[in-house]
Amino acid sequence: MNLFDIENIAFEVLNYPISYVELIATLFGLISVYLATRANILTWSTGIVNELFLFILFFQVQLYADMFLQVYFFAVTLYGWYNWKNKPEENGITSIDSKSKLWLSLIIVLSTLIAGYLLK
Repeated sequence: MNLFDIENIAFEVLNYPISYVELIATLFGLISVYLATRANILTWSTGIVNELFLFILFFQVQLYADMFLQVYFFAVTLYGWYNWKNKPEENGITSIDSKSKLWLSLIIVLSTLIAGYLLK
């Protein structure tokens, strides 16, 4: 039995088969949310497990945009975990100048166009 194969069904709910990959992803996602409500640092590690199993699931069902979204979530989780551990003294609100806003807007538009072209 291959744990990472979505054909291995753990159980069914209302005639919907739940694979072990989906079950593990869901359980770790729920645990991560619970730990976040308790301000527990383990929320980050459980979130990473959730993201990895969802990445595997989305790859197997050919939902590539959702699969790559997990890569973004993974990066944001690592960033959040790092900041949580290092707790900067100052968490003030900052702003950027107009030139930086223009560059960020251009990067977002170009990235969206490239991603759309690659995923079509």
